[in-house]
Amino acid sequence: MTGLQAWEDTHRMAETLFDRIFSQQGLLPRDTFHPHVREPLVDIEEKKNAFVTTIEMPGMDADSIEVSTDDRSMEVRAEREKEKTAKKKGMYRQERRYTGFYRYMTLPQGADGSKAAAKYKKGLLTITLPKRKLLKTKKVKVT
Repeated sequence: MTGLQAWEDTHRMAETLFDRIFSQQGLLPRDTFHPHVREPLVDIEEKKNAFVTTIEMPGMDADSIEVSTDDRSMEVRAEREKEKTAKKKGMYRQERRYTGFYRYMTLPQGADGSKAAAKYKKGLLTITLPKRKLLKTKKVKVT
């Protein structure tokens, strides 16, 4: 089992446990806390020198997407508010629509969050996280 597989299995188990706790307590499932904020679908691919994360975020502008990383985790959020006003003779209508995406992930072991790079194109956010150089074990002579 690779480090990425172990990470995915652990993440899936944590999500299942979280959902079970809320359903047993009679609380709403996580994705209904705010009906217009979705947890986007994520693909993570391990390559030779990096982990590449692809997140579906259709309809967003690159300027509205925020990616934050540290040594252990990554947080992705995006918001869009759309307002539509229609004025016709004797009628005035105004509609507002809010859409948001939020995803928090624990980074795979060896990913370097401080060197993350992100690109957004055609509804897909691609985040590349380079792998850290692994330190070799050093034997220390005891005197």
